[in-house]
Parts: sequence; structure tokens; C-alpha cells
Amino acid sequence: MYCGRVFGKIYAMSVNKKEKDISVEDVHAALAAGEKLVLVDVRTAEEHKTRHIQGDKLVSLNNKSIEELSSELRELTADIETVVLYCQSGARSGMARGMLESLGFDNLKSMTGGISAWKSKGYEVEGE
Repeated sequence: MYCGRVFGKIYAMSVNKKEKDISVEDVHAALAAGEKLVLVDVRTAEEHKTRHIQGDKLVSLNNKSIEELSSELRELTADIETVVLYCQSGARSGMARGMLESLGFDNLKSMTGGISAWKSKGYEVEGE
């Protein structure tokens, strides 16, 4: 367990990365197979506009309390079994996952390497 300070508050974050991370290859394969999951971009609106994965949802960490982030995510993912968070490199999505898990979310994964790894594999991105 790791404790970190975010938005001026201290949150306990899970660091069992094996279970909580998902590779870009596995996300791509799941999407291609039609698995029911939602991709959530936690970057800023500006970053999202520049480059994002088709069909994703934007729930930016920028200037939001953890409660606002939680509420927004619950609205988008009510009937979804798996929620995959991503950012530029995987750091912010991993942090967001840990914070949201402390609020009771248990269906979250962080995409390892973020959209940078996605693009480096040659997978399609929008906005470029």
C-alpha cells in the first residue's frame, strides 16, 4: 500500500500492479474482440483534443476533486465490467486508479505506457 498526497488530501493507493495494469496489446485485443469495456482518458481536454483513442471517454484529472472525478466516472461506467484508464505514459492513470479504488471502485485497470505505447505499437489514434 502506498500513501500519496493529491489534491491536498492523502490517499491510500494499491501498488499490486500485476492485477491492476493492462498492456496496450491486451486492450487492443479486447476491443477487437468486442469485449465490454470502456476506455477513459484522464488527461487534460487539450491533450485529448490533440490525440486520443477512438471511442474513449474524457474524464480529466485536471482541476477536479476526487469526489468530482468519482461522480463523473460512475456516471459513465455504471453498466461496464472493466474500465481502462489511460494517460500519456501510464503515470496519471495509475495514480487515478489508486485514488478511485480508495473510494470503492474495483473494476479499474491502468493501461501501461499510456497513449504513447498505444501509438508506438501502430494502433490508430484520432486527432492527429
